[in-house]
Amino acid sequence: MDGAGGAAGGISGTEVGASLIGPGACRDLAILSGMILINVKFKVRPEYVETFRDEAAEFTNATRAEPGCLFYEWYRSTDRPDEYVLVEGFQDDAAEAHVNSEHFKKATELFPTLLVETPTIINTLIPGKTEWDEMAEFKVN
Repeated sequence: MDGAGGAAGGISGTEVGASLIGPGACRDLAILSGMILINVKFKVRPEYVETFRDEAAEFTNATRAEPGCLFYEWYRSTDRPDEYVLVEGFQDDAAEAHVNSEHFKKATELFPTLLVETPTIINTLIPGKTEWDEMAEFKVN
């Protein structure tokens, strides 16, 4: 992951092994019964590699504003600069509204024009989770 500056939403990434490409926190961090955790890999066409964040900014900002969005964060691979990884968390009852939103429908038309291949995804429900936990094995004192 790299810190290739100029993030959507006006925040630059910094290189620390992985870089956040824009603000990650969404609103409505309410206690709920579970979290839908989604990780998506996007392989971007060469002509969009450097502008992909900007191309996705409208969709990103609209998604972050959705009720039930816990986080929505873009990362860029340093091993494969044409690969972006999206890490999303939603309240478990927010998924249907997300995929039925107008901005999601527009994204289903936009993203295929920016990509080399169909994205790959991991999508899972984690009962009882609403936020990130600290990693005990790498505890910083």
